[in-house]
Amino acid sequence: MAIATAVRTLLDQLECQFMEASHTFNSLLQIQDLSRAQTGILQHLMDVKNQVGRVEKEHDVLSLLFSVAQYTEHSSLDIREASLRILIAASAPWQAAVNHCLGLIPNALAQSAFGEQTLDISPKIPTAVDTDMTSIDELHALGLPNLPNFIGRTESIMLFELVQNIRLLRAHTPRHPILKLSRFMTNGDVRIAWRTSWHSVEEMVEQIKDYKTKMEKATKAFDHGESFHKALEARVVSLPDNDMLSPTFKSSAMQYMHDSTAHIEATPGTSSCNDRFHFPSSQPLLKEMSDASAIEAFSPPVSLLPSLSFSPIIAAQAELVNRACLRLLIKDGGLRSHLSILSRFKMLSDGVFSSRLCHSLFSQESNDGGVQTRHQQSAAPGLGLGYRNIWPPMSSELRLAVRGILTDSYFGPDQSARTSMFREELPGGLSFAIAELDENELSRCTNPDSVYALDFLRLQYQAPLPIAAVITPSSLIKYDAIFKLTLRAKRMVFVVEQLAADILTQRPLSHPQERLYLRFRQQAYHFVSSICTYFFESMATHRRRLDNRLAATEAVLDHDDLSGDSIAKLRTFHDCVLDGIMFSLLLRKRQSEVLQLLEDIWGIILQFSGSIRKSEGRNGKTERTDRPNPTDLYQSFQKKAKVFVAVCRGLSQRKTPKDITDTREFQTLGSAGEPENGLISQLLLRFEMNGFYAK
Repeated sequence: MAIATAVRTLLDQLECQFMEASHTFNSLLQIQDLSRAQTGILQHLMDVKNQVGRVEKEHDVLSLLFSVAQYTEHSSLDIREASLRILIAASAPWQAAVNHCLGLIPNALAQSAFGEQTLDISPKIPTAVDTDMTSIDELHALGLPNLPNFIGRTESIMLFELVQNIRLLRAHTPRHPILKLSRFMTNGDVRIAWRTSWHSVEEMVEQIKDYKTKMEKATKAFDHGESFHKALEARVVSLPDNDMLSPTFKSSAMQYMHDSTAHIEATPGTSSCNDRFHFPSSQPLLKEMSDASAIEAFSPPVSLLPSLSFSPIIAAQAELVNRACLRLLIKDGGLRSHLSILSRFKMLSDGVFSSRLCHSLFSQESNDGGVQTRHQQSAAPGLGLGYRNIWPPMSSELRLAVRGILTDSYFGPDQSARTSMFREELPGGLSFAIAELDENELSRCTNPDSVYALDFLRLQYQAPLPIAAVITPSSLIKYDAIFKLTLRAKRMVFVVEQLAADILTQRPLSHPQERLYLRFRQQAYHFVSSICTYFFESMATHRRRLDNRLAATEAVLDHDDLSGDSIAKLRTFHDCVLDGIMFSLLLRKRQSEVLQLLEDIWGIILQFSGSIRKSEGRNGKTERTDRPNPTDLYQSFQKKAKVFVAVCRGLSQRKTPKDITDTREFQTLGSAGEPENGLISQLLLRFEMNGFYAK
């Protein structure tokens, strides 16, 4: 409809100009010259009509019209102007939808002018553990909106992010000035529109400066709890007196009637300049120009019009919206607090929680030495993983073992009692839960001497809004994988520390057998402690980088310059940190064989520990069980440990693939162009302190 109206407007204008020129014709040559020029324009309109008729979608139509405008840029000025008029007229509904999505005009204005217009932008966040789809580029690619081809990739990603952030603001802070200032917009305010002259571009730049100044003033007032309407008093137009018979109202009404009558009685064709789809060109069609070449040379090229017209407005609005959203997440939403909770509990960096959880899962007694602390007065006996034949435990027994651990670790012993009385939940609904496992995974959990015996236990956490904009479902899956592996690591540390006591409780052994047991225990302890120390030091290093980034962002929130920071970049940085942690913990897909090798080594140690415990019954009699030979286990352990060290040596010498990150801003340990993980070298140093594994 917009294209048809624009074409009709052009035809009316051509007809009016031909009728006006017919009174001054003195020869057939003049008529022929004018007709030839009009024929060229009409032929161009016919070509546009035929091409548009074969396209169905709106963004494809706009892309086609922009290509036509570029193709006719070096044609006659009349055809160039006609192409631009049609492009700008057809873009009007799309511009209204974009302006509404960016908060530059209210929805009522967009609907009253062009009907219901929306941008279909609905990102599909990936939920796979290792999809490597972590940046805003990939999210944009998954929820790619239907945009014309004159919107570049940078502007498209920025527009995509802006729409998401404005939706976030509307959902959580509907009274924010960014969402309210559109009510006070006038025709001279910043909006997405085509600018075809350098003068209009300069006017737009000045409007953007004024807009940002007023918006920053209103936003600061809103952040300090003041009414931001005071900053808009100069922009609000006072309404006429309520008295319908007042002189002011009478004069305004009479002027409106005169203007309406003049518009209705105007000659057809001349009124098209007031049409909403009409492009107000500075030069009418088919008029001689004294210096056409100069005008053409000093007009912006068609290829630059989208960047000159749209990019400054999108960038200015993005800066304001990003600052508001970051304040919403960090200052009001407590993003750092939630990330700290995930670090403390999902990564077992909280000492109290880690020690109490290990005591509840692995110990057979509620306390050691009969001395009970305030933390342990109501503690239940431990599950005794590895010291019992029935596994996994019943759900009631599991709940009793882990009861109160999370609450005491988060609130402290004094406040936890009062909190449990009022049933206050932990942030994000943090609690223990049973993981959903398939039959194969469930069967592996039934063996208490298996590495996978604790895979059924998980920490349930749901990121609340608006924190979920950074802590996405895909990142929570990564946190679950990290918790599973760190819990295995804690179990291995407990097992190798308990091995010495288990060996000493054995009845007298022969000298060669005792030496074998002690040598196996010593090497297993060295291997497990080196691996687990490497794991937890790597996680601590990455967590510090994330905490430093959040602290720096929070420190500059009250300043005018955020250095282009945004929720998308923060989410990307958070995902890159998680990817770095997963790489350090050998959890990436391409490291699955290395992780399987490590699990096999841990499984051998668990088999050795189980054989020692089962060799001595509770009554001091030896149990007849089909257990593996310790000598075979020791030889298998040595062989696999040397292979693992060799693999780590190879990893330390490789370069990182570019799929972790291509941007220096998000480089973590193991980023592009650097060794995959500098901490692996530290792990090798721990392994090869005396050159044992190199023999």
